[in-house]
Amino acid sequence: MVYETPEAAALGGAAQSSDTRVVASVRSGDDAAVLLDAPGWPSPDLVVCHRDGDGWREGSSTSGRTVWLQSDGGEVDRGTMASWTEAEPGATAAVISFADRELIRPVDNGFVVWMVDGVTSEEAKASARLEWVH
Repeated sequence: MVYETPEAAALGGAAQSSDTRVVASVRSGDDAAVLLDAPGWPSPDLVVCHRDGDGWREGSSTSGRTVWLQSDGGEVDRGTMASWTEAEPGATAAVISFADRELIRPVDNGFVVWMVDGVTSEEAKASARLEWVH
């Protein structure tokens, strides 16, 4: 199925129920990461979506905190890294340092989701450093 937004694509997945909600999301070009949660789930689910000429489609998902997907752009060892974490109480944003890059992401519903393109498989093994903004 094709959807107008990555959030709708993630919610359209076969494993989702009417109680499933989007808690946070981030877009990077034609890729997006959407964090879903529902009552009874042990942890949120990170869903990666991709936009093509028709709209947004659900891709892979993980109950883990991080996913690295190899790029379709022909570069053998480059891809997109997406990750999430629970926010520190009272934080409004996070400054994320990862693989010589720095980005700022807002806190949404107590979570931060971030995405970085052009990450090598070796860089994907590194840990990100977060500083909370209050």
